[in-house]
Amino acid sequence: MAWTSNQQHQLLSLVNQRNERERLTRFLADAEAVQTSQLAKLAMLTDQLSQEQRDVDQLTGLSWRTIYYTILQRKQEQLTNEEAEVAQLELAYGTATDELQQTRQLIETYSQKLTAYASVDRDYEALMAQKRAVIQLRWDSIGRQYDQLVADVEAADRQFIEAQQAFRAGRLALDELYKTNTMLMDAQHIGYLDLVGLTLASYAKLKKLDDVRAQTFALQQALYQFQREYADLGYELRREVHITGWYLIGDAFFDNAFSDRITQTRIENALDASEEVRQILIPVVNQLANQIGPFKDALATKSLALQTFLEEV
Repeated sequence: MAWTSNQQHQLLSLVNQRNERERLTRFLADAEAVQTSQLAKLAMLTDQLSQEQRDVDQLTGLSWRTIYYTILQRKQEQLTNEEAEVAQLELAYGTATDELQQTRQLIETYSQKLTAYASVDRDYEALMAQKRAVIQLRWDSIGRQYDQLVADVEAADRQFIEAQQAFRAGRLALDELYKTNTMLMDAQHIGYLDLVGLTLASYAKLKKLDDVRAQTFALQQALYQFQREYADLGYELRREVHITGWYLIGDAFFDNAFSDRITQTRIENALDASEEVRQILIPVVNQLANQIGPFKDALATKSLALQTFLEEV
């Protein structure tokens, strides 16, 4: 299997066609953006013209405005001014309509030209696949360079995907942490009422603590998943983050001030632990958010290097 000069000529021709297609696509997007702006301007002019025309109609008919300006002996002057404003708006409306029509013609022209490139990607990928198959069989420096470029792309792709996954896992862990923290603060507030002997508050607190236990499990799972995804990037947190389960058995069996105070202390400790975990997670998640862009750019650079190599070699 060999790569012929004719195939290389076809490939370079397709590369040029793809570049031209991308250029036309950018022009089309720009023209569509202009059209959106022109439509908004035309709508505004339509409203203004309608309003000014109503003002003129009121002055030429029987209305309070006619009576008002007649009393002031300024009816004709006001009518002349408002007719002039209508004329200016009609002129601006006509100009805006012409500009919109020109933009629409431009969009139609670009769209028609782009139809000629409907198969360019398919043809390009087919030829590139043939060339990859040829180069993979080579054991010389070209083959080794190709293997290295492919390895670089695969490594950059893994890094980009893993950064995205770690970021999503970190955001989820923060969401679960905020939910847990909210429930804890609610339980703490109810607990204060329980300390002063409100029976209903005691039942409400026990129900809220049951919710906290369930939410704590969800939080633990989210934190565990985040630490796994973060480790896949080759990073480690400055220490393992976790919030232990809070076992609030005292209130479940003894409803007295001693057990209530123990429960309140545990809630306060849990809130402290929650804040400590938050202080650890936020900078790490922000760091991941800042890394995703560079990782994506690195992947694009490596992919372009491989693509350019295959096109030119």
